[in-house]
Amino acid sequence: MGDGIYTSYLGNHWDDYASVDGNADGIGDSAYEGIDEYPPLVASFTQYHTAVPEDDWSQFQRTNRNNGVTASQGPVEEPGQLWKEMASGTGINAPPLCVGGDMVYVISSNGNVTAFDRIYGTTSWESETYSGSIQTATPAYGNGKIFAATFNGYLFAFDAETGEELWQRHVTDNNLQGPVSYADHRIYVGDGNFGGPMTRDYHCYDEYGNELWCHATDNTCGFQWCGAAFAGGDYVIYQRLKARLSV
Repeated sequence: MGDGIYTSYLGNHWDDYASVDGNADGIGDSAYEGIDEYPPLVASFTQYHTAVPEDDWSQFQRTNRNNGVTASQGPVEEPGQLWKEMASGTGINAPPLCVGGDMVYVISSNGNVTAFDRIYGTTSWESETYSGSIQTATPAYGNGKIFAATFNGYLFAFDAETGEELWQRHVTDNNLQGPVSYADHRIYVGDGNFGGPMTRDYHCYDEYGNELWCHATDNTCGFQWCGAAFAGGDYVIYQRLKARLSV
């Protein structure tokens, strides 16, 4: 609505509301039928450009501490659909990322990584990894890059703005199913569960694709569902499928 970018609660829109908007801020000059607690919008909320606050959702559970907490406020009543778009493949099995207030990133079941405009839903870019029937590893964003892990054991880095593939690495002959974690220019991801109990590895790469370390765990069903968490910059904590933590 107009040229403004709105970052907080706007108000309500009633279809039969009619009032003057003297200062052209998108809010009517008089209350709707005496209701003062909700500012009356002169158009549907889909006509207003809203910005995501600074606390982006850039990886699994939002931050490298896995706290899953945001100061952003969701819709409190009557949420409406702004847009919907079909990603490639047969589905999306991992949560999307929302970065910079502008872009939404998803990895589809076929391995393609797609960047959508958050406001309009248009596709900014789409890049291929390796095809498959399911991809469950949540990507991560860091330092202008999107890091994506595939079910067949590869790790990719893409330019977040253009979608250009920066590098790819064959990380494991096992599969990668759990979220990618990013902290302090490093990427963490663990072998998945395919094949039953065996020796599985947890991997650390720098953001340029160089392996920094690989830690093996014997007789485990792998690392799934939860990404690594970090404590004080000195420790990395990750879970195993059989309810055990590694530090």
